[in-house]
Amino acid sequence: MTQLVGLDVGTTGVKALALSPAGDVLARAEETYELSMPRPGWAEQDPEDWWRAAERALARLGGDATAIGLSGQMHGLVVLDDRDRVLRPAILFGERGVLINNIAWLLRHLPVFAVGGRGDYRVRGIHVEDLARLCVEAAQHREDSVIDAVGPERPTFLELVEWIRRAVHSRARIAHVPGGLVPILSRGLGLVLRDVLLTRDEYRAMADGLADTEGPATGRIALSSWLAENGESLGTRYRNELDLHFR
Repeated sequence: MTQLVGLDVGTTGVKALALSPAGDVLARAEETYELSMPRPGWAEQDPEDWWRAAERALARLGGDATAIGLSGQMHGLVVLDDRDRVLRPAILFGERGVLINNIAWLLRHLPVFAVGGRGDYRVRGIHVEDLARLCVEAAQHREDSVIDAVGPERPTFLELVEWIRRAVHSRARIAHVPGGLVPILSRGLGLVLRDVLLTRDEYRAMADGLADTEGPATGRIALSSWLAENGESLGTRYRNELDLHFR
């Protein structure tokens, strides 16, 4: 049986997904490994852990993979000698989902959440499993292609905030403020949190519709359903972007 496999080598483990040529999920597996932090702000891993975890995850899927697509951590450094042998643990540049988690955190802790203007600018994301499936499907074709990787829902930013508020059972009031005030409020809150929440350019791009597309959905997993299923764990801790990437 033809089996297409996607492997995601992340900072906490390897996720494996087996698909049929039609895109049906045949099996899933996940194998975890340790993250070493020898000093504050440092993050390292043994690349051999990635390899062994990938082997275990593939074994758990069963069957024979016809093709394998890979995705990995962003901005990791693996130092090799002239024989391609690993010289030291891999140096990792932290990766964590920030936007949705931190909106949830703010809704849990603030009495009021500010939305710029009417909040009618749309945000369209895609679930990682859908993205993996698209990568595997694209690997079956030799020609270059451009795929609009987007999920089935196009919520406005206001709708997204309302979905998250319901998911985390927040009582925060949503207040509409002039768009130009959003970067100023974000900067003030950022001083308290020692972080950069949202820059003027980021807000302007979102308000101008650059986080949206009107093309047909290529993903299947609905963001609203995912939020409802994961609301209890969202926003329980604030994810500081500067700590994750620059400190």
